[in-house]
Amino acid sequence: FTQYSSTFGNLLADIEFITSVDDKNWVYWIERAGIKTGRSFAVTLHAAPISIARFLAEELYSRKDSIIFCSATMNVAGSTEFISHRIGMDLVEQDRISSFVAGSAFNFKEQCRVLVPSFLPDPSDKNGEEVFAKAFAECMKRVLVLTNGRTLILFTSYKLMMLCAEQLEAELLAQAIPIHVLVQGVGASRESLTEQFKQKDRASVLLGTDSFWEGVDLIGDALTNLVIVKLPFDAVNDPIVNARAERVRMEMGDSFMGYTVPNAVIKF
Repeated sequence: FTQYSSTFGNLLADIEFITSVDDKNWVYWIERAGIKTGRSFAVTLHAAPISIARFLAEELYSRKDSIIFCSATMNVAGSTEFISHRIGMDLVEQDRISSFVAGSAFNFKEQCRVLVPSFLPDPSDKNGEEVFAKAFAECMKRVLVLTNGRTLILFTSYKLMMLCAEQLEAELLAQAIPIHVLVQGVGASRESLTEQFKQKDRASVLLGTDSFWEGVDLIGDALTNLVIVKLPFDAVNDPIVNARAERVRMEMGDSFMGYTVPNAVIKF
């Protein structure tokens, strides 16, 4: 009984916090669930902190003698200023902080080529996603056959990814050497899809959205082509993105250059 009483009490506290909408450092929103119950739709209530900087400074940095942050995605144009502000490092005594940026050993100039297909239709036009998906898939079929798969295609839209997968799957499997189409969100986990893609005994192409943009390591001959369908700008209708952009706009006056572009650069 005590366990259920505590859980119920926490639930009531969460509901009260969300519905009061009192804390200006949080963003609150309501989402309609996809399941219809009777004559109405179920809804879910959400709240998220706009910034975790002060929380990290007070609850983590002040309580530790030393902390090491290490990542391949921490600087923009050679500077860690953007991420430092986001995670509250600028609230720490500066004599406690030292930083080092290590360059990549990969010779981009000699070992890769960047191609931009300017002939594809604009996906933002009327019926643009369907038209774009068809044209993009036709272009990719030729590339994938030439390279025997070995391609990771990154999307910013789940809908567009599924449209392209439908266009690619049947024809690629019908090739003399079948090329398997692996799609995020269709049964297998990210880790399982990555392992399937690495298998040397079959040709594959892997289609992924947000979680595949970071933290995936495909070394050697496993990956020949990396295809980025759109630049990875955050969704403009995301409540947290909107709230954080508004906060940056209030502090700096330009949320696009102060928040949207650096976020996209880090993911890119």
